[in-house]
Amino acid sequence: MNNRKITVQVIIFSVFVLLWSLLWTIYKTELSELYTQQWYFYYLFGLVPAIGLSLGALVFRKNNITGNFTLSGKNGVRSVTAAVIPVILLTIVGVANSYQVQENIFGFYTGCIVLVYVLMEEYGWRGYLHPALFSTGLNKWLVYVITGSIWYLWHWFFLRSESGSSKIALLPLLIFASAGLDIILQKTKSILWCGSFHSIVNILFMYGVVSNAISKLEKAIILLVSILIWTLLLKRYNASKHKITKDPYK
Repeated sequence: MNNRKITVQVIIFSVFVLLWSLLWTIYKTELSELYTQQWYFYYLFGLVPAIGLSLGALVFRKNNITGNFTLSGKNGVRSVTAAVIPVILLTIVGVANSYQVQENIFGFYTGCIVLVYVLMEEYGWRGYLHPALFSTGLNKWLVYVITGSIWYLWHWFFLRSESGSSKIALLPLLIFASAGLDIILQKTKSILWCGSFHSIVNILFMYGVVSNAISKLEKAIILLVSILIWTLLLKRYNASKHKITKDPYK
């Protein structure tokens, strides 16, 4: 596929996911009666923005260079293990809530919601957008800047209540996150692994229903145990030095 066609597809994908995010932000209040009747529907409805990313990726991914990335990657057992570690830890710690749901059960439920959400996100960002941009021969840091910027704009509509400094700080963080997750992706070839790292950030900092309900000590335990297990799992992959070429996705 020629670069011009890939570029057009990337633009269409980006416009689609941004419009999807904007429309969800505009109409979610009007749709609230559909998902506020039961607490579990409320959190399921929160998956809608990420569904748009998955749909966009599904349309274009099969016709593009994807670097042989799959959900499980090089090793399915390690990938699944990495992904469920935060969920297991959140289940053990438990999450206090106002729904009178037992804390460990609520921790398991919210952990699963976060995991599904970030996997749909990563399917769009790392499963499609990253390899599509790399396949055009762009410099790696330009790819990270483009991906991080679109990722940032996609989040913008959720950040209306945040301060200006918080919104500005998120842009460079997402650019560097794109670089870090790309290293993980190339090493493991697994979208599940990217989702693992993404989920821990959401659990500890972004997903208020969890991050505001667990203590700093509990956050530290979840983070340190996850990092320890992930490090041990990653060491079992090929130990050869990681290199990023002009087009590592071929």
